[in-house]
Amino acid sequence: MAYAMIRSNTHLAEALEEYNAKVHECEEKGTEEQRLNAYIMRGTILSMMESYISALTDFDDAVEIISSIESKGTRVDPGSFIKAHVSRGELQYADGAVGMADDYAVAAERLTELNENSRYFDRKKIIKMCIECCEDLLDEGYPNNVRPFFEKVEMMLFDKIDPWSENRYVEALNFMGQAEQDLNEFGNSLEYLDKSVKICQELMKKDALEDEMAFVFALMLRGDVGVFNEDFESGLRDFEAAISVLEVMLAYHRPETKELLIQTHRDVSDLLIKMGEDSEAEKHMLRMLELDVSDGLNEFDDV
Repeated sequence: MAYAMIRSNTHLAEALEEYNAKVHECEEKGTEEQRLNAYIMRGTILSMMESYISALTDFDDAVEIISSIESKGTRVDPGSFIKAHVSRGELQYADGAVGMADDYAVAAERLTELNENSRYFDRKKIIKMCIECCEDLLDEGYPNNVRPFFEKVEMMLFDKIDPWSENRYVEALNFMGQAEQDLNEFGNSLEYLDKSVKICQELMKKDALEDEMAFVFALMLRGDVGVFNEDFESGLRDFEAAISVLEVMLAYHRPETKELLIQTHRDVSDLLIKMGEDSEAEKHMLRMLELDVSDGLNEFDDV
């Protein structure tokens, strides 16, 4: 592992040296397009090396070059346009991530033009980029900006039945379901989550679901819709299904699920009390306490 990391760092250092020279060359005698791509490539390398301030400067320069090229009536390749804006956006988490949201919104304007022949992208890279943008926007509180990226993913995946595509579609559906909930559009959220749950169930039958947490996420979000609509029975079914999956994951040595499992048992217990099912609520409370106690014992054993 250490050897691989050294090799990777050496490769990045060599690539940075190459693109330092390339940027210098393009600044002296290159075209604007050549300068644009040199800055994008060097900015990407600097990001990988975690030199984020220098990377941001390169992407700032790339965006300025794009503005200069397009002000003269020439359309920049959509791959270069989106790569520059999304890459800069990823680096702008300060001050409420307004810069990130703005850059992603600008990139979204060209998504319909982006295809497998665009610079910097192939089919999988487009899909992964859009899903990551959905996640970033939700994490930073911009659910209104998610839809263009989801729609690009859906257009590329809705009729694909290979496991990789179906797993990515689940991720996108979950994020869109969450976005609609954040916007209080619970009916729309339910449509996306129903699709996600169905695909997860089909993938599980084929032993092709990459991460059971995607299924848990869909079930819990759908359960929230049921509770919001005061369809407590429906919400309870989804929460208990999520608990069943989490219990299996915990049994198969996924300790990171324990905290969520405890919280879900607590939430289900509260819901059952609201429904007047005190004895059932007690079962979940006891399981929650059992998990809490076992967690404390494990910590004691480690001392």
